[in-house]
Amino acid sequence: MEEDSSWVGRVQRAQALYERAPAKHRYYVRFKVPMDPVYRQICAGISTVDRVVDLGGGLGSLAALLALGGQGRDILSVDWDEEKVETAQRACAPLPAVSCLRADVHSYEIPEADVICLVDVLHYYPRARQRRLLERARTSLRPGGVLVIRETDKGGRSLVTRWIEGAAVGLRWNRGPGLAYRSRGGLVRELERLGLECADQEASSRVHRGNFLIWARRPVGNNRLQQ
Repeated sequence: MEEDSSWVGRVQRAQALYERAPAKHRYYVRFKVPMDPVYRQICAGISTVDRVVDLGGGLGSLAALLALGGQGRDILSVDWDEEKVETAQRACAPLPAVSCLRADVHSYEIPEADVICLVDVLHYYPRARQRRLLERARTSLRPGGVLVIRETDKGGRSLVTRWIEGAAVGLRWNRGPGLAYRSRGGLVRELERLGLECADQEASSRVHRGNFLIWARRPVGNNRLQQ
């Protein structure tokens, strides 16, 4: 994993990109990125690749961090929130590798990619829509590519995290038709039925309890969806 001082420097460079963003976006990036371990975990787990697609990328902070680390030659951040995407586009304008697009991830034609990220996205949608999105993402993965998913376990450890997510939906900071959490094991089994090889790890902090990260890799030569 990247040395602490190097990572802190990368985070500070990313935060500086948002200095002229609306206050609510600027302060979100200022506090969220250092506090949530998922950003460092994802950056640590990805080597330099050709294309990364971050579905539900919001303000583009993960895309910015990856670009500042030179980890993707083509990094796409996709979100349907017009206000967030406008901020992401302005903040990431100095980063030639990053494109921030406004689109609904459920209808967006996901391009072929080496890495596809779904960070805190699935639980805003019913199980059937989650599955369709996972199938589409898996199809767009290049052989050997990895689908990176961060989710919140539906168990008791995540009660505070789920309450915060519910409040964010109520305040319309995050938008979706509802909240549908699932177990870590259940999600892993679904990904394995799609022919992906999974490894999972904790992605929690004192503030973000009950979160987990799944690395679901498409084996080379595996083109078959299991039923």
